[in-house]
Amino acid sequence: HVLLLPDGGKRFGYKKDLSDMEIYDIGQKICQDFVEVCLNEFNLNTATIYFLSTYSFDKQRRTEENMRAILIAINKFAKNLLEGKTDIDLSKVCVDAVSLAGEEWMAIPERIKKSAEFSKYWDELKETMTQLKNKGKKEQKIIFLLNYSGKRELDEALKGNKIQIPEQIGLVIRTGDGMRLSDCPLYALFEAHFYLIDKFFPLVSKKDFRETIARYYN
Repeated sequence: HVLLLPDGGKRFGYKKDLSDMEIYDIGQKICQDFVEVCLNEFNLNTATIYFLSTYSFDKQRRTEENMRAILIAINKFAKNLLEGKTDIDLSKVCVDAVSLAGEEWMAIPERIKKSAEFSKYWDELKETMTQLKNKGKKEQKIIFLLNYSGKRELDEALKGNKIQIPEQIGLVIRTGDGMRLSDCPLYALFEAHFYLIDKFFPLVSKKDFRETIARYYN
């Protein structure tokens, strides 16, 4: 089980004078590279990507344009999986989304509820994820962390409630200029190894993912 913590997209894009839409479109393609390397080349059981934390919504730290671009990019990645535009074989791989502990599947953030425009993009993403989720259980899995909080998940687990990621994460890959956990699933990291790819996310290649996972196994 490998967890990807993408970071550095905005900083890279602003230096290159790219729009938020351009930045996150590059990012969704790199997410595709990540899952293809994990599942196809290394035959791993689970590839998880931390897309959005509750903090991203609740603290209003992202602009309207930025949030719109992220939601569109995540949905594009999900649709590419659904429509067979990647090298992922959905007859062998299932896709799931993990959101707030104790809430319904893909819990809607308050910021989304308050915006008709954001609600539209969220509903489109949820519809795509629902279609992917209904493909059934397979040997391999891709997990989207959306509106997620590792702290809240841990609090719920300590109360005896069911946890949403029961299997331990073996490898955490962070991109950018520093290793931060960013409110990821703390209870699943007891045996995890942490690797930093010292590049902004839009600069990360399949080769970087291959080398990082190979280092972990060696």
